[in-house]
Amino acid sequence: MLIGMLLVSCSSTKNKMIKKDSPNFTPGTCTIIGQIISIDKTKLSKDKNSPCSKQPCWATVKINSVIGCGAGAPVMGSKDTVTVKFAFTLGETTKELFPNLEERMPGLQVNSIFEAQISRLKTLNFAAENKEDMYQIYTYKLVSQIK
Repeated sequence: MLIGMLLVSCSSTKNKMIKKDSPNFTPGTCTIIGQIISIDKTKLSKDKNSPCSKQPCWATVKINSVIGCGAGAPVMGSKDTVTVKFAFTLGETTKELFPNLEERMPGLQVNSIFEAQISRLKTLNFAAENKEDMYQIYTYKLVSQIK
């Protein structure tokens, strides 16, 4: 009887510790809730074929919360402010701009709150010019717009 109680006790503790719906975090990224603090409209790409020559891609983002991170992800915490390049621009992802993109995004403005995976931007050009780390976001989900 004692063995039976121990087995029941251990199995109920084990079930409480493992979350069935726990998300898998992509290596090298953190999932965040962020807020657009400012948009850099002067930093447009010189490549006329780039969407970043037509819409702003760079913003200052305040990290409101870090939901979780994958292995090797950048170290960041709530209330950090970081420079971010949005790969698919901060504008609405229209069919004209991104004909093959399946997931459309509504665009972000100052004070937009969003959820996204963020990773460190790996480029040699910016490392020489800036001492600060820069980050990149591909897709996001708009959470709310504060006016």
